Amino acid sequence: MKKHKHDNQDEKVEVNETESNEATSETVDIDPIKIALARIETLENALKDAENDKYRALAEAQNMKKRVLADFELKSKYMFKSAALELITVYENLLRANEQAPDYDSLKKGLELALTGFNQVLSKEGVTKIEALHQPFNPELHQALVVEESDEFEPDTIIEVYQDGYLLKDRLLRASMVKVSKEKEEN
Repeated sequence: MKKHKHDNQDEKVEVNETESNEATSETVDIDPIKIALARIETLENALKDAENDKYRALAEAQNMKKRVLADFELKSKYMFKSAALELITVYENLLRANEQAPDYDSLKKGLELALTGFNQVLSKEGVTKIEALHQPFNPELHQALVVEESDEFEPDTIIEVYQDGYLLKDRLLRASMVKVSKEKEEN
């Protein structure tokens, strides 16, 4: 600002330069602080995002671990299925042989021991026989081969079992083959 053209001109210029330097100094001081604060805020937000991502990834990993363990447990629970089906066939053949064997005590005792052993193995693996006789028909557990009119039984009652059914833990291994009663038709 040039107001005077005297010797004071240098003095005024110096004063104006000093004022200008102070203003510039304040501006320069404020801008770096604002920039630093903005940078800190940005970094804090990035840190929060990274922490959230970390927790999400940990939760996802834990969920994956739970799913894999549940899947493994389910598969291992029922992996005995095919062997159980084969053992049941052998077990039933032994039952039939035992029922039709002549009265040779040693043969009968041997078959009974074999049957007991088979039954223990099947039970240990979670194989259980479905008790079907005189029970209500359940299409999830029984397969009706014959339907017969009957006054003696309630409708949909199993009146004869042709082949036993079995469960492997809580799943159907083989359905019971049965004869089911139905109400007599009146003529």
